[in-house]
Amino acid sequence: MGEVSNGGRAGVDDDPWEVTSVKMRRSTKRAVKLYAVERDKTMQSVLEEALQRLLVEKSTK
Repeated sequence: MGEVSNGGRAGVDDDPWEVTSVKMRRSTKRAVKLYAVERDKTMQSVLEEALQRLLVEKSTK
């Protein structure tokens, strides 16, 4: 799949965005979307942050 620009975020120039697709339950998607809207964020940024936190948490155990 294609790559998407990372928006010039510092420190991630060597880690480009990749387009992917995932299946999730409708209720989960709605909850993520609502969470994002309430915080003026994108679903992408919410999911990226959540996954990064999970990976850091798992790597320190």
